[in-house]
Amino acid sequence: MMSGGGRGNCVGIACSPSEQWEYCKVLVDEFTDDKLVQLCEHRNPVVRLYSFEALQEKCSDRVYGVLLKHLTDTAGFLQIGGCLGVKTTVGKEFLSRVDFVQKEQVGCGLSDVQWRQLDSLRKEIVVLPDNR
Repeated sequence: MMSGGGRGNCVGIACSPSEQWEYCKVLVDEFTDDKLVQLCEHRNPVVRLYSFEALQEKCSDRVYGVLLKHLTDTAGFLQIGGCLGVKTTVGKEFLSRVDFVQKEQVGCGLSDVQWRQLDSLRKEIVVLPDNR
């Protein structure tokens, strides 16, 4: 299980930006959508997560396709927020990020048709346990 994935840039008691978060900001500014989609296949699950977040940040039309491909991605990692860590999987976090972005970023998210498709898929997907 990899560690280090976190929502946002708050790590540790002092809630400091992590070194990985700094790399994530570079992904948005310097990588094309094509390169980010490639990185969503990286062997490190945290790299996959940050690459997906970068696609979302750029409001890429590739987000939905990448999400569908990774719905059953069970690669595990430790998500860190502040001084707490929680075991999770890439597929669960991709879904969580899409739900979060849809609520927070007006005009940047899935279409109504994509949401309906995703909702029907959620009913069929068996929630896979975290890697241990």
